[in-house]
Amino acid sequence: MTVTNVRGQFNKASGTLELADDDPTRSTIDVTIDAASVDTNSADRDKHLRSDDFLDVTNHPSIHFKAKQIKKAGARYKVIGALT
Repeated sequence: MTVTNVRGQFNKASGTLELADDDPTRSTIDVTIDAASVDTNSADRDKHLRSDDFLDVTNHPSIHFKAKQIKKAGARYKVIGALT
């Protein structure tokens, strides 16, 4: 069994980020990604990722993330939300 790092991206996404400058913990994030737009620069791998072995884009065409909480974590912020 071989394990490798693969870089990729989703080419189609939309959403909103409303940044509360005075208090970032009050910001909102809501993003929807077109699951079929996965792109790892390998047509065969992308086809496999779209299959029911991984993303199952036929039954789950989109990936949705909505932040439920944003909290300060040291000098950074931690975003907690639902990924469906």
